[in-house]
Amino acid sequence: PGELSFSRSAYDTQEGRAVVIAEVRRMNGTTGAATIYWRTVAESARGNEDFASSDWSALTLEDGQESAQIFVPLIDDGFREGIESFYIELRDPQGAALGQPARARIRITDDD
Repeated sequence: PGELSFSRSAYDTQEGRAVVIAEVRRMNGTTGAATIYWRTVAESARGNEDFASSDWSALTLEDGQESAQIFVPLIDDGFREGIESFYIELRDPQGAALGQPARARIRITDDD
């Protein structure tokens, strides 16, 4: 069945980009389907002001699938700000174990 985790513990992006993409990888086996739940967690970046907030969405990898992507839309608010950040967390895998890192920090660089 394998383990599900992020491919990196941090991702950097620009505020003007439409979306940030975080990769979930499946290591040590890809037999059978596996589902994991993910959510966003605000830090200095605010949900629904700097990024589209999400509360426990499911991501499924099919039999043999080694990776999948989580897409989080970014919101360009037009304000001058420093680097802001939020997290994406993984939990409750089904058909696989939870690997590490299970939390990825997303850093947004201001473009205003």
